[in-house]
Amino acid sequence: CAGCILWSQQLGRFCEIVNQLQAKGFPLVLLDSFYPEYQGEFIGTDNFAGAEMAVEYLIAHGHRRIGYLTLTPDRSSLAERLSGYIFAATRDPHSVFDPRLIAVIPNVPGLPTEKIPAHQSAFLRWALENMFALPKEERPTALFMSHDFIAVELFHIAADMGIKIPEDLSLVGFDNVDCSRWLPVPLTTIEHNFVETGKLAARLILARIAKKDEQSHSLDGTPSRYQVRPLLVERDSVCVRPE
Repeated sequence: CAGCILWSQQLGRFCEIVNQLQAKGFPLVLLDSFYPEYQGEFIGTDNFAGAEMAVEYLIAHGHRRIGYLTLTPDRSSLAERLSGYIFAATRDPHSVFDPRLIAVIPNVPGLPTEKIPAHQSAFLRWALENMFALPKEERPTALFMSHDFIAVELFHIAADMGIKIPEDLSLVGFDNVDCSRWLPVPLTTIEHNFVETGKLAARLILARIAKKDEQSHSLDGTPSRYQVRPLLVERDSVCVRPE
């Protein structure tokens, strides 16, 4: 083939092959996330803007104490989502930023793959119990989550604790995975704009193929990196909070 659009897995072998292709000047465009050695054109979701969008949506529905649940932010996408949440929650005068309402699901190196779901579930239960052990006026009325799958598990935990969604706790996820619309209460979430990402990727790779030895660069001389603004998908997991 004359060029490739690649959805990164960031596995060792994948990175090795990409580096070899780059060294030969083979036209590449990388999607979703990048690794430090990659020096080509890249397209990712504007995760910072997506997190802002989620928090602003909750604030517009009357929520003032908005918590955040995330996996360990050791990838650029997760770090951007955390930054966007903090920025939006601290900037708006109508919201209250409280670090007690942030919970990071820790990585456990060496934990067998089959044990990870149980570990994450136990941590989420602990985090939610701690938040709802706070005085009523200090508890979160809404949670934004770095991934939709967190919400899937949270529905089970909330039901065990007698917490009603969205009456007691509104939820907004990220990714719009297929099952998010089939939860007991369909999940409001942030969706990657795959159509615009695909169009941009096609334009870039065709331009690279036409000019094999050239790729676009930013003002500082590094290869261009593009961000596509995500979309908000409204469903039923957010209710209006009385003032």
